[in-house]
Amino acid sequence: MKKAVTNWLFKKGIVFLPIKVGQSIWTAYPFVDGMIREGHITCISLSYDGIDEYGVGYKGVPLADAFSPEDIGKTYFLSKEEAERTLRENKK
Repeated sequence: MKKAVTNWLFKKGIVFLPIKVGQSIWTAYPFVDGMIREGHITCISLSYDGIDEYGVGYKGVPLADAFSPEDIGKTYFLSKEEAERTLRENKK
């Protein structure tokens, strides 16, 4: 039911984004040193089916990376603490 309502709203042009442009995001994914870095959402790519990807900029580079919504909580995180915890758990 929830997916049906979401699809209907999207078809009507109403979109509820879990992440907004300008919001901070934390990741260590694209960096070989494994250090967690803060990036900012610089753009959101939408398609008929929903969100395709989020564009991320890092200090001085406006669009350096992109990730899909499925990556949230796996390699990209909404808080630094969550990113640190996951990185620690993955090193065990």
